[in-house]
Amino acid sequence: MGRRIADRNYPFEVKFIIIVQEMEAWLLADEEAISRVTQSRSGRLARRVNDPLESLEQPKETLHRILSEARVAYTDGVAGEIAKESDLDRIEYRCPTFGEFHRAVIDC
Repeated sequence: MGRRIADRNYPFEVKFIIIVQEMEAWLLADEEAISRVTQSRSGRLARRVNDPLESLEQPKETLHRILSEARVAYTDGVAGEIAKESDLDRIEYRCPTFGEFHRAVIDC
């Protein structure tokens, strides 16, 4: 990727950060945020995923399953609500690449 932009000049530093397979791994990091959303929609709590989140092969399917168990459909709106409710420090703790991404965005 660096070679593809080597001949270009940008007024800012370009950083390449490899992130997780799917954004849902980050959403899974804060089960309290997921539970706040599911509780408001169905009255049910969501279970916690104890596996290393950035190693999950199919985090989107895992989130679908957790929401389904709480009788909430996974939609863009639900994902947005979970993201709004999420604690960035908790995500950073459970997903180290999120921390790299977060710092890079703040450093822009």
